[in-house]
Amino acid sequence: MTHEHQTLDWSFLYNGVLYDRDIEKEKLFSAYHKRLSKESCNEFILLSGKSGTGKTALAQTIRKHVTSAEIGGFFLSGKFDQLQKSEPFAALVSAFTEYVTLLLNYPDQTYARQMRKEIKTSLRTDIQLLTDMIPALEKIGGCSRSEHSSIRGTKATQRLYIATRNLVRTISS
Repeated sequence: MTHEHQTLDWSFLYNGVLYDRDIEKEKLFSAYHKRLSKESCNEFILLSGKSGTGKTALAQTIRKHVTSAEIGGFFLSGKFDQLQKSEPFAALVSAFTEYVTLLLNYPDQTYARQMRKEIKTSLRTDIQLLTDMIPALEKIGGCSRSEHSSIRGTKATQRLYIATRNLVRTISS
């Protein structure tokens, strides 16, 4: 009996379809719809788990809904990559860079100008601190990256935390 060599087609694994993630998908959509209510507060959703478990595919299931013409929202994502261990906050930098790109290309330029103004107002001088971490913010804040920061240690960490929190609050309002 001869066995023919058969190549298995695994392409179905790469088509973005989620298998057995209905509970997680429902939780994600529930959190999103809760955020749309007028009584909600700003939220941050973090998906975590081992590599290759479908976190990115799960997050992408909500992208079309958020960015639809009816909702008109922004969908930002950032990924912590094992190869980027030397770059702290790489996922946040990626997400905020994506936001700047979306904002600069947003069809409603009146809204885009208003958001740029709100970002500058909420961050004030801290926009320079964030521009050092997120170079794309130069396009919004108009300030270039600094060579050195005069603040170091715990104060610098606290200031970075507060500036990042203010940026998240502003863009998610």
